[in-house]
Amino acid sequence: MQIIKSVENVVLSTNDTCKLLNISRSTLSEWVSEGFPKHGRGKYPLLESVRWFKDNRVGSKTMDTTLIEERRLKLMAERKLKELELLLRQGELMFREDVKNEFVARIHVLKRDLLNIPKQMKPGSEERMFVEKRLRQLMENYSRPSGVLKKAMGKMGKV
Repeated sequence: MQIIKSVENVVLSTNDTCKLLNISRSTLSEWVSEGFPKHGRGKYPLLESVRWFKDNRVGSKTMDTTLIEERRLKLMAERKLKELELLLRQGELMFREDVKNEFVARIHVLKRDLLNIPKQMKPGSEERMFVEKRLRQLMENYSRPSGVLKKAMGKMGKV
């Protein structure tokens, strides 16, 4: 355990400074660009920091506005989350994975049913061979990603 004899030389980390002043890392970074004291990477002198805070932020409109804005954004996010949870409970919203699984299952059923069409035709007939060939071409073309799917797969590194 370290005993502090004088606060003159106390240096706080980024996390400790943010906790002390009840601010986010991005706010601290913004303040540093406005002159908040910093002694090297992640080192903030306690006394200088408290003085700067007192002189530049305590009772200032910027501090009040920032807190009000943060609270407003938090309330909006909480409302949106509750709205999404309600839509999910009401069945108006589905998880992406569920939608994907349902889509894939329906495509498999469609493929199976399409491939069964030629089997209902006379074996060896020109019509059956034409339908089989055309269905296979359609499925091959359909299996190639294009448009939005191609972009999404490219972002995932799958194209």
